[in-house]
Amino acid sequence: MSEHEHNDTIKKLNEVKDTMQTLGKKFPEVMQAFGTFFQGVDKPGALDTKTKKLISLAISIVKKCSYCVPYYVNRALESGATVEEILEASIVAMKMDGGPGLMHIRWVLDALKDLGKI
Repeated sequence: MSEHEHNDTIKKLNEVKDTMQTLGKKFPEVMQAFGTFFQGVDKPGALDTKTKKLISLAISIVKKCSYCVPYYVNRALESGATVEEILEASIVAMKMDGGPGLMHIRWVLDALKDLGKI
């Protein structure tokens, strides 16, 4: 793995954090409401948090969000997902999105490599 590849995932994760913090300063009420909603959705219910993170990852692939994919790979790992679960969720996204979904699994593989998981 080259240093550039590692920095790309870390850079994207930091940019997501920076975006949220900057918007939080500019629009505190809106971002607080968004954060409350975001956290509420991720709380365990009929589905556990890990499953919700895997669903979010699959949707991120289908929506082709280059920031969301590494974010949700990382969040899924933090929620206890295994590499195998992450890859299987990615394959489900590919089933629903076809060839483009397959190509966007590259972002999943890059994030897993950059985070030292594969």
